[in-house]
Amino acid sequence: MRKLVAFLLLVLFTLTACGPQPTVKHFENDGIAFDYPASWRSMSEVFGAEYLDDNFRGFGMQEIVAITSMKKKGQFGAYFNVATRPLPAGQNLEDTYRQAYQDYFNINRSSREISEDTIAVDGITALRKIYQSPVGEPWWDYVDIWLEKDGVIYLLSFHCLLNTLEHHEQDLQTILNAFHVK
Repeated sequence: MRKLVAFLLLVLFTLTACGPQPTVKHFENDGIAFDYPASWRSMSEVFGAEYLDDNFRGFGMQEIVAITSMKKKGQFGAYFNVATRPLPAGQNLEDTYRQAYQDYFNINRSSREISEDTIAVDGITALRKIYQSPVGEPWWDYVDIWLEKDGVIYLLSFHCLLNTLEHHEQDLQTILNAFHVK
């Protein structure tokens, strides 16, 4: 009888542990909050430390979070980063955005702009640029979204290997649908 009870408890524990898993994880700090796919990990989980860039992609912005679909070092995946900086005095978001990409494309001459438009993120009108650029040997698809709230610029940057953007569209939408600037 004891063996039967122990077996049933083991089965019950196994079923409970294998039950429904959350579909999203949550990131939050003093300025932003967002959900992201549960299968994604922070860069610190992958690499054992967080390496946040204080001049993110040469835009003069402080990277505040980096997450990825990559499962382990050496693999490719999709990436989502958020970087921020104060809006420069005497400039608006569009001026800062245009200057940043003029400088970027002057330095990265082989990069290609695909499209540019506006979207709403957290009820805020944001500027979106989709482009392709090589980093090292592979080429990458980028979706950069710039928004401003209370004098602070936020860059939401998503990138994945060239021609895989469509495959990651749902992941990007999960993040953008939940993104909130406090």
